[in-house]
Amino acid sequence: MHSDRSSASEQKTESSRQRRRRVLVTALCLWGVAGPVIGYIAHSRDVPKPVNPEKEEQALRGTPKLDAQHVEGDVFRLAGTVDSTNRFQSTVVVVARLPAAPSKGLQCSGVLLDPRVVLTAGHCVCGKAVLSVPDGEERMNVDGSSCAAHATVETVVYDPPMPGEGMGAQRHEYRGRVIPHPKLRIHLNKEGSIVSSDGDLAVILLDSPVDRKIQSMQLAEADVVPHESIVLVGYGSDERLGGMGGERRFNETRVAANPWLAQGSVLFEQPGRDIYRGESGGPCLRESARGWVLVGVSGRGLGKEPIFIDTYPYRSWLLEQIHRAADVETDGGL
Repeated sequence: MHSDRSSASEQKTESSRQRRRRVLVTALCLWGVAGPVIGYIAHSRDVPKPVNPEKEEQALRGTPKLDAQHVEGDVFRLAGTVDSTNRFQSTVVVVARLPAAPSKGLQCSGVLLDPRVVLTAGHCVCGKAVLSVPDGEERMNVDGSSCAAHATVETVVYDPPMPGEGMGAQRHEYRGRVIPHPKLRIHLNKEGSIVSSDGDLAVILLDSPVDRKIQSMQLAEADVVPHESIVLVGYGSDERLGGMGGERRFNETRVAANPWLAQGSVLFEQPGRDIYRGESGGPCLRESARGWVLVGVSGRGLGKEPIFIDTYPYRSWLLEQIHRAADVETDGGL
């Protein structure tokens, strides 16, 4: 009798185990179908302002709806991590209104080299023009003849995040005069690829200095090398996707194995570029014994290849602009 009860108990236990296994398998199968759908909905939903940096999906605020291809590519991961701790607060927003389209602002990023000097890419503050060449093929040209006279710069310092609350920020705007590099010349073919480039830099000499608490970025004392680790910082705007929530973001990448594309243009690794390109003008940084130093300025918003503009060949010109700003401040204004 005891043996019969034991056998019945074992059968019941085994039957229970089988039921649990069937439930588990069914749940996993359902999740295999529903999981991507739920994930898509989670990534596609509109999220109100302000952004909580602990929840990356909330950075979707203020952006256009993304289709499945963009969601699958994890656009926001490619855009980088929100700089909620202000590691890179010397990175600023730059808005320029070009002579050809004064009603439309062109937004890029930039970096403070001095309380009165902001560096950005030349093509961020200078417009494109059609260039006719002898072979009859039209090309786009960027040079110092089509630059904005002035630009607006915005500094952003995030407040300490509070549990359960969004992330606030202290934002201040400054106005300044645009000074393109004297050698600024960029030629692009009709497909948008860079044919040649030189001097793709511009500084903005501010009318008044930014808050001294925002530390300026130092220039690197040595050039970049292949495979070197760098950090790119910017505000995430993408010409196809629009603004990426307006948060300052950073990500780590490497200089390419064969990096030299054109005069002053350096290739870097950017997985997923077909989905997310990012904006130009933000700093490319090296971590050194004396802290973060500037090795370049992003040019990833221009052309077909992921590039940054190497600042080391233009170091003398940049130092000249910093010294000029110091002289202006000594003289009491612009």
